[in-house]
Amino acid sequence: MSTPKKGQTWINEGKRVKITRTTRHQVWFDCADGGKGWAMIRWFQENFCQVKRAPQK
Repeated sequence: MSTPKKGQTWINEGKRVKITRTTRHQVWFDCADGGKGWAMIRWFQENFCQVKRAPQK
């Protein structure tokens, strides 16, 4: 299970969030709609998955 890191984009049911800050147990993020939020990393990992970049050809 990957760990959220600053600058990454994660997604949950089509909702994208961009990670702005992380601590050992918490993650803060900006939502695509302009909102902000935070969550415990364990919950975040269970509910979101990292958007993988398409491999470069």
